Amino acid sequence: MEVTGNHLSGNVLSSLTDLSDGVVVAVGSLFDGTTKPRNNSVVANDFGRNEPDILFDGSGFRNRFRANNCNVSVPARLCD
Repeated sequence: MEVTGNHLSGNVLSSLTDLSDGVVVAVGSLFDGTTKPRNNSVVANDFGRNEPDILFDGSGFRNRFRANNCNVSVPARLCD
């Protein structure tokens, strides 16, 4: 997946859910809950007013986060 050059803002809960983030890169739960993210790029995006703007659970491999303008990320190092 590649998310590049987008503006994502104001993603808030509209119903009961665990996530209200701008971009989430995490273990998938659609099938067996063990599919780890790989080969994802989140680059040069403008985020704001998401809770958080970027969420990465640290799993998988070859996931890239660069030059994103954001306020809050989990972990904190993903915002430039």
